[in-house]
Amino acid sequence: MGWLYIAIVHIVQTFANYYIILKIDLIYKSLPPKKLTLDNYQFRQLVEVTTNSSYYRAGIVFLVKLRFLMFNFLKQIGDYVQNSVQAGRYIGQGLSVTFDHMSRRPITVQYPYEKLIPSERFRGRIHFEFDKCIACEVCVRVCPINLPVVDWEFDQAAKKKKLNHYSIDFGVCIFCGNCVEFCPTNCISFTEEYELSVYERHQLNLDNVAMGRLPYKVTDDPMVTPLRELVYLPKGSLDPHKIAADAHRVGLFPAEILEQAVEDSKDIAGDS
Repeated sequence: MGWLYIAIVHIVQTFANYYIILKIDLIYKSLPPKKLTLDNYQFRQLVEVTTNSSYYRAGIVFLVKLRFLMFNFLKQIGDYVQNSVQAGRYIGQGLSVTFDHMSRRPITVQYPYEKLIPSERFRGRIHFEFDKCIACEVCVRVCPINLPVVDWEFDQAAKKKKLNHYSIDFGVCIFCGNCVEFCPTNCISFTEEYELSVYERHQLNLDNVAMGRLPYKVTDDPMVTPLRELVYLPKGSLDPHKIAADAHRVGLFPAEILEQAVEDSKDIAGDS
């Protein structure tokens, strides 16, 4: 529709200019023969009389409004095109990931004979150390659902709290990690155990004895073939079945980064 507005603007401008020329020509012809030669002052008066016409002012106002509408319309079209291009780019970025996975063959882990090695900061079943707990109940206060149950009594002889029982219902736990992070004695920690399937829901309510047992690691189980996760595979590898045990992952481990920093500091100290 932009071309239509441009055409209308040109038509209005043409008629306005033709009106001015016609008006000047009529006034010029109405003058006496002795005044056919106009000086600058008379010509300015002639143009002023012509431009003060109500038709001319109405045409100019209409032309200004039409230009404003045209520019506003073109701006809306430009914004629409820009937003469409941006949306198309975002859709293309999302589909590029899909098309990349379409060219890959599926990788099946034969569970339970094959298991993936959990990541370094995996949030599994909580391990509890009874001897370290001081019954401060910080874990209860920081828990979003007040889940840990701490049963304690005050020992008059020792003048401190004595823990009797500790339990957590893992059927309700969201594994947020607040209790692990804020425990002052580090008696609570995450493990790599994720197999918590039971036949009845109340069996997930574990006490301090059940949480005191450490799980068996996947890498130490002789009946299971451990497999690396995708982020721990070497560069360019996607199948964990064909990776050697000593193959290095992409990037460095935290311990390797620390060793490299120590070596760099020694080199800087030796150079200085």
